[in-house]
Amino acid sequence: MVEATEETRFSLLPDPVSDRKLTDAECPKIINRPIEDSELWGDSDKPDWRLLKDFLAREGPIKKEQILRLLMATL
Repeated sequence: MVEATEETRFSLLPDPVSDRKLTDAECPKIINRPIEDSELWGDSDKPDWRLLKDFLAREGPIKKEQILRLLMATL
């Protein structure tokens, strides 16, 4: 479950006319900006997998460089 403190860290897509059919309880809010490297990796070479999992579950975008770094770390 994503905590409220993490939600404020992500930039969410706005709903200016409030016409979405699903409530936030039924559907996670979609994130519209990539996660920052400093948040994802912090001070270590290993990513914060819990943050990454929550970020991807909410359909957050990831930069190509971040994907390559994640893949290279697993090889």
